[in-house]
Amino acid sequence: AGLPTRFVMGANTEATSLHGSWNRKIFAEAFRRLGIALEVRVAPLKRLELLISKGEIDGEMSRAPAYGLQHPELLKVDVAFAQVVFSLYALKSIPGVSKLEDLRNTNYQGIYRRGVLLCEKELTPLLPSRQLTATNSALQGVAMLKLGHGDFFCDVSSSLENEQYSQDFAKFI
Repeated sequence: AGLPTRFVMGANTEATSLHGSWNRKIFAEAFRRLGIALEVRVAPLKRLELLISKGEIDGEMSRAPAYGLQHPELLKVDVAFAQVVFSLYALKSIPGVSKLEDLRNTNYQGIYRRGVLLCEKELTPLLPSRQLTATNSALQGVAMLKLGHGDFFCDVSSSLENEQYSQDFAKFI
């Protein structure tokens, strides 16, 4: 059966974002060399998971290794072209917290981006569900912090970097 003529890739970043444009350039070149037309569909991580399970997209541009472990049915292609760091972001200091375990038995309110499995996996055993909120985007998470609806936001560095250079973030600050 040879190679397909078209491949639909899911992305959770817009083409205009810092990492979104970089990812598209890399994938476009790889698929060009294979002679395959590349289409990119943008959606939040959780929706991308649904789209791939329904066969509406063929793959995703970037996921952490933890995602691959939870989805062994997917073919994982290891390509390291960006360093991503999972972090907690806050607008003010969080006294008494220097490592994740310090969050246990506190009243801090946490926010994480839906689909960022490492944040969800690490925070869920530390904080009761009433102290954790999931958002669809990094911008929503930062907005919730600014409005005082949380003490910290967990996400990957690339999401916050994308938002820092977006027009929406510039208007927000």
